[in-house]
Amino acid sequence: FYLLSRYKKIPAMAAYLYRKRMAQTNKDRGFVTAPASVMIRITEDCNLRCFFCGQHGRRGVYDQPCGIDGKAKELDASAWKRFIKSIRGRVPQAYITGGEPLLRDDLAEIIAFASGEGMLTHLNTNAILLESRAKDLLNAGLDYISCSLDSTDPISEEITGNKDAYKSAVAGIQALVSTARGPII
Repeated sequence: FYLLSRYKKIPAMAAYLYRKRMAQTNKDRGFVTAPASVMIRITEDCNLRCFFCGQHGRRGVYDQPCGIDGKAKELDASAWKRFIKSIRGRVPQAYITGGEPLLRDDLAEIIAFASGEGMLTHLNTNAILLESRAKDLLNAGLDYISCSLDSTDPISEEITGNKDAYKSAVAGIQALVSTARGPII
C-alpha cells in the first residue's frame, strides 16, 4: 500500500528510480555509488507481540529487557535531523521503520524535516495507531506508507497478541485514505 502525498516530490521520485537503476549499472561496472534509500530504524519498541517477529516474538532479540531502564536507548529528534541533514542530496529516500515508529511522539517532526530537506519519506507501520496520527503524518509530508495486515480479524489476536490489531489497522488505513489529498497508488 503506497501513498504519494505531494506532487512536488516527483523530481525526488525520478531521482530515486534513476539512482536505483544507476546503482545496479555502476555495480556492474565496478563503481561505488550512494544508495537510493536509507533505512532509519527509529525505535525498537513495538505495541504488538507477533509470534513470528524476529524482534519481539517468541524467539525475538528483544525478549529480554535491554538498556538501563529496560528500554533500548534511542536517538532523539535532533540527532535524527543531524543524520538526515548529513545525507541530504545524496540519498533521495528515507525509509522509516522500527519496532513500531508510530510509538514515537516526534515522528511527524522527523518526517517533516526529511521532507523539507527534499527527501521522499516512506513509513513502515503495523497501522494500529495510524487512525489518530494520519492527518499529522500527511501534513508532515509523508510520501509512502507500508502497513502490515498479518491476518483477518478472527485470528488476529492469536498472531499479534492484540485482540483489536486487525480492526485498528483497518481503521488507520481508512483514516489515511480519507485524509489524503493526492492520489492513492
